[in-house]
Amino acid sequence: MKKTKFYIGLALVIQSFAALASFFVFLIKKKNVLAAISATLGLISGLAGSYMLYECKTEKSLKDVEEEPGESISDSALEDDVDIDSKDLFERND
Repeated sequence: MKKTKFYIGLALVIQSFAALASFFVFLIKKKNVLAAISATLGLISGLAGSYMLYECKTEKSLKDVEEEPGESISDSALEDDVDIDSKDLFERND
């Protein structure tokens, strides 16, 4: 579904450019009703396509963050060589 969402979003953005081009054609030919319809179609499909592409990008970035092998706080705390029970923890070496 992730690849499909990207391609659908891309197709909607391209469709919005075509609808906006037809808007200008209908506006020049003085067909105001068809110009309004094509402008509305271009705006809606452009917004929907942009949203789908943005959502696809954020899903990919979230997936990349989850897959990175990172250290959690508990792992780094276990690796420390500091013994909390000893009195040397708070002593200063001047």
